[in-house]
Amino acid sequence: MSKRIFEKMKYNLCIVIPCYNESDFFLHSSYKSFLQNFKDTLICFVNDGSTDKTNECISSLKNEFPKNVEIINHEVNQGKATAVKTGFNYCNASFNFNFIAYLDADLAVSLDECYSLTSNFKNNIDFVFGSRVLRIGAKIIRKNYRHYIGRIIATLISYILSLKVYDSQCGCKIFKKDLSEKIFVEPFISKWLFDVEIFFRILNFYGKELALKKMLEIPLKEWIDRGDSKVKFTYFFKLWFDLLKIKKAYTKKKKKSFSFFKLNWVTSIAVLVSIIIFHIVYGLKTIIPTNINWLLSAYHDWGQHYLGWTYYRDSPWSFPLGKMYNYFYPIGTNIGFTDSIPLLALILKPFSNFLPSDFQYLGFFMLTTFILGAYYAVKILTLLKVNKLIIIGAVVFIVTSPLFIFRGMHPALTAHWLLLASVYYYLTPTNKENVIKNNWKQVFIFFISTTIHPYLAAMVFGFTVALPLKNYFYEKSISLKKVFFFPTISLITGIFFWYILGMISFGNGGEISTTNLYGQSSFNLNSFFNSYSYYSNIFSGLPWISDGQHEGFSYLGLGMMIIIAIAILYFLTLTFKKKISKKYYSLIPLFALSVLLLLFSISHIVTFGNTVLFEIPIPKILKTFGGIFRGSGRFCWSFYYLLVLFSIALFSKLPIGKTFKVFIFTFLLGIQLYDIEHILTSKNLKYGSYSTKLNDDKWIAIFSEFDEIITYPPFQNTLLYNQDYQDLMFLAKKANTPITTGYVARSKPTHTYLDSLNITINKNSFQEKSIFVTTPKFLEAFNVPISQEKVTLKNLDNFILIYSNKKKIETLVGNAETNKKYQDSIVSVLKEKIDKKSSTYLTTNNENIENKNEVKYGLDELSITDNTLKIRGWAFDITANNNKNDSIFISLSNKTNSYLFNTKLIYRPDVTAYFNKENIDSCGFNSLLFLHKLPPTKYQIGFTIRNKKIKAHSKTPNYIEIKKGR
Repeated sequence: MSKRIFEKMKYNLCIVIPCYNESDFFLHSSYKSFLQNFKDTLICFVNDGSTDKTNECISSLKNEFPKNVEIINHEVNQGKATAVKTGFNYCNASFNFNFIAYLDADLAVSLDECYSLTSNFKNNIDFVFGSRVLRIGAKIIRKNYRHYIGRIIATLISYILSLKVYDSQCGCKIFKKDLSEKIFVEPFISKWLFDVEIFFRILNFYGKELALKKMLEIPLKEWIDRGDSKVKFTYFFKLWFDLLKIKKAYTKKKKKSFSFFKLNWVTSIAVLVSIIIFHIVYGLKTIIPTNINWLLSAYHDWGQHYLGWTYYRDSPWSFPLGKMYNYFYPIGTNIGFTDSIPLLALILKPFSNFLPSDFQYLGFFMLTTFILGAYYAVKILTLLKVNKLIIIGAVVFIVTSPLFIFRGMHPALTAHWLLLASVYYYLTPTNKENVIKNNWKQVFIFFISTTIHPYLAAMVFGFTVALPLKNYFYEKSISLKKVFFFPTISLITGIFFWYILGMISFGNGGEISTTNLYGQSSFNLNSFFNSYSYYSNIFSGLPWISDGQHEGFSYLGLGMMIIIAIAILYFLTLTFKKKISKKYYSLIPLFALSVLLLLFSISHIVTFGNTVLFEIPIPKILKTFGGIFRGSGRFCWSFYYLLVLFSIALFSKLPIGKTFKVFIFTFLLGIQLYDIEHILTSKNLKYGSYSTKLNDDKWIAIFSEFDEIITYPPFQNTLLYNQDYQDLMFLAKKANTPITTGYVARSKPTHTYLDSLNITINKNSFQEKSIFVTTPKFLEAFNVPISQEKVTLKNLDNFILIYSNKKKIETLVGNAETNKKYQDSIVSVLKEKIDKKSSTYLTTNNENIENKNEVKYGLDELSITDNTLKIRGWAFDITANNNKNDSIFISLSNKTNSYLFNTKLIYRPDVTAYFNKENIDSCGFNSLLFLHKLPPTKYQIGFTIRNKKIKAHSKTPNYIEIKKGR
């Protein structure tokens, strides 16, 4: 209809409604009812490239209400922001009205309520918007997950805008016409966050002070989530970038120079010193990306971290983002549980195809921890007004501290700079102008810690709580609401990251928890001065309860111990003379936090040397929580660094001559370096490419012929030599074949896979795609297929390779004649043992085992193949409270006789506990029976309990048929 028809008409309200494929949800009756009652309203539909019947729906409505409906069409979909802008500009140019609004096509906010909001344009109000506040008398229906995510976004936007806006994203906003003509001129940056841009544009147009008087937020009476949002869930990840773009575009730039590392001689020397010390300890060659030899030749945790990354880089993308099935195959694991620094793994994974096949980032990461540790040490000690020369020496103390160097075995846990940064932001004086920015920096530090290691995140989170407490109680620079806001937003972002990474999950327990191990790897009270006999040239090591207490290793070094002693004496003197200023009271939350973390590291089992001093009873829930961080000894780190930093600061305040003070400090630094020299220089690392202890070319060629490599037993770190899983995984990776081994910090239970694997072996269900790698120690598990000559055995580098006879790879293995003799000798010896064992049984008439006590039993495994029976489980005389001296026999009964086979007993205290018995721990059994010596017939399987004579007998519903000639 021509625009001229409406030239003399004036509307009170114009409502712009963007539409994209709305035909399935189009509320025709709601629109019709409204237009019948509100003749002074124009509805302008912007059909944004819909491909369904949306145009038919709105055209039908226009035919009914030609004066109150207008339609604009986009040929292709351009997004909600552009559609709304198109509608506003068209209406402003074409029609006469007082107010203009936009609503979603699903009418989550009703047309009637939108119209009623126009009554709020009083007292120079130019902009009214609704908010979804659940309260008495209001009907707000919204999915929980969308509500919570929406609250996170809305709260962040509120802080970005510096406005107390409760709901910036509600799709009901009404403008006076004059204001809308100014706001909707320029294109929007974001398709979906244009609501935020609207607020920025209003703030820029009026200025903040006047804008606050021009805007009004009204809680809605009704809002219904109809579940047809066009915003994809994945946009949650992109919206943060859109927010940054918007913030940058609408923030007036201030002319100022910024440098993360300020160019002053103290910082420059500190960084240079940290690089030199890194070179002394590890060598700068470790940062070369293709240098992997130092990682794998150590046969320690470094190999795990490198292999975790190298397997992850080639695993397909999935959700959660950190999931991979080719490592710890077939159960799979998460990049976070291989301690491979998820932050860098996620950043580099998209570029995997462009990186060298042997690529590592662990050396570079550790170098940055040295540099950043030195940097924040300088910043902290500068804040504490320490002499600059002493600061340089202090940096040496910090980056050579035994605690820090000791953690080099675990690269992710060398990021101690996160703790130092947290201390710095806590100590930074704040006011109402910089306090919010300072807390956001701490939130960022916490988030970075979550992307590196959960232990560091747990420690840093404490600072995220302590900092706003200091700001509120001592500096009066933030509100009580913000005291809760910053820790809460930190926790939410951290948990969200771990969720999308896959380290935790909701609804089925997550993999981050573990068994109740709290207290086993705790801090020993002698840890600050225990050198472990290895890390001091002066002191011998002191005893500890268990090797697990190495997690609490925190030797200070002789030089630092002397500095601490001097500092304590000086502090006591100042306290006695009452010269401690009240301004230092703000340090109370900081030291309280470090003491709490120290107490957690000590655990409820308090130890000194090799003595348990006492054990504090704690609730089971606390033990379970403590078990999540089973290496609790690590939580002493914050206390350690505060002790070192403040002791140095106090030392620098000694009332003695500056030159003499620097001389003493330098002398003590020399003592320190002499004392800990071994820990700094003992690493004799190898550089370059890596070759295993095995014949690499042969192993890779063999592995390449199979679809899966099964180490037996699976998931073992060591089969033949220490940490040999690393070599096997390295070679399997070169062959691009998954392998059933690996080392992870947390894992799903593996027994189900092992049980199915044993059944496969005993049923002779060998697939041509699979090859087993084992050692003579575990060869007994393959007795059935070996005795029946269904598999081929090869000896390679003292490992045994087992695979189906159908697979022919003899030319790859080599030494065919030697390997044949090896296999023949194993088969010959095995058959001899089988013949002997198969003849070892008792024969009794069925009458002798009838009318005995019942046998209570449970079967964990029952496998029958070619006259062999593999059976595992538990059994006991149901009347017995103690099964000491009882023997368990497998009985095979035909119509007249029963044949009794003795079993190897297995310790099963879980059965004792379950049935509440005194002691039936020896009720477990695991037997492999070769039955070809029995008369051919059908036998019923049962159990017999003997103690000098038969006490109990029961049959199972299972049968085995012995066939002749097998």
